Amino acid sequence: AELIYEFGPIKIDNEKHQIFINDKEIFFPKKEYELLKLLIAHKGKILSRKIILNEIWGNDIYVVERTIDVHIRKIREKLGKYDYLLETIKGVGYKLRDKID
Repeated sequence: AELIYEFGPIKIDNEKHQIFINDKEIFFPKKEYELLKLLIAHKGKILSRKIILNEIWGNDIYVVERTIDVHIRKIREKLGKYDYLLETIKGVGYKLRDKID
């Protein structure tokens, strides 16, 4: 696994388990951290809710899809003015844009 994931203003230090937005550390709980990391690792690709559930929560844990939406909303709040980078694909899932405007 990569140690550093970077996308525009977002930097994830996988070794230290930290996320920085514009070089300011922002605390992300474990699942939000893993979800943002997953989106950055697959930026530009649409991730279905099913893929997200499997990757983040695993097969054996029952999690409703609304849980993903709540986590996405919290991530967007933390991204602040960069929340537009995280797109909702209606009826499918989510994706992180592949480039910054």
